[in-house]
Formats: sequence, C-alpha cells, structure tokens
Amino acid sequence: MNTWIFQVNPKFFDIDPYLRNNKKIIWEIKQRYLADDILVGDKVYIWRANGNVPDSGGVVGVGRIMSLPEDLEDDAPELWIQESPIFPLLCVRIEIDEVRLTPEAGMLKRSFLKTNPVLKDMLILRFYQKTNYILDDSEEKALDQLWKENKRRK
Repeated sequence: MNTWIFQVNPKFFDIDPYLRNNKKIIWEIKQRYLADDILVGDKVYIWRANGNVPDSGGVVGVGRIMSLPEDLEDDAPELWIQESPIFPLLCVRIEIDEVRLTPEAGMLKRSFLKTNPVLKDMLILRFYQKTNYILDDSEEKALDQLWKENKRRK
C-alpha cells in the first residue's frame, strides 16, 4: 500500500466546507504518471495550501482511496472560487476518516512539518505546485506518528 498527500489551494476551491460536509469526496489526479500507483485502500493525507492566508497550510484531513483513478464528474461545482476545470477529469474517490481544519483541532501546519528532521525534505515542502505526492516509508511513518500525537494533545 502507498501513502499520499493530495493538495488543494483554497484560492481556487473552498476546501473547508467540502471536507466538513462530505464523508466521501473525489480528488483529481493531475500527476497522471502516478495513476498506476494509486490503489484502493491507500492512505491519503489532505493538504490545504496557504492560499491567501500566511501560515494556514498543512495537513487538514486523512482518508482512504476507495476507487482506482477514473474519469469522474465534479461533485461540488459550487465550491470553486475561480473557474472550475472542465469535468470529467481523472479522479479517485476518497472516504474521509478525520478532518482537522485548525491548529486547535489538531491540523499539522506546514511551518511545523518543516522543522521535523524526517519530513522537512518532503517534496510538497520543496516543490509545492503539484496536487498529488507519494510519500516514502519514512515520511509515511513520521507523518502518521505526528497525526496521532497531535490528536492526543487536543
């Protein structure tokens, strides 16, 4: 099984209500070269970019891949802030297990992850223009541990 980070920029899509109000979501696979590596059951961390709010980005949710990549229609066209892409697009279905939209709720802020000796070199922290990122085993273990620890501190 693989572990992923799927990123969204809140300048383009209103991610907070999408995650708050939906247990099942769809996510575009923009990095198509990764599509063959995405398997049902893979873990996915949802990453909200900073957008227009400095130091607001980081991991805000976690879920599991529920379908292989396939062409799907948009399930929330009303949440696009800028013009919506043209659907259908290559997407996966995700079941959301947990959402933490604020530091008080236990999100893992980008600024915090940049200080972690294992996670500071994650691709999303060095090259943040992509949507889909695969984690290596050490990154997956470190992120999973921090996600669990941060919940205990609530």
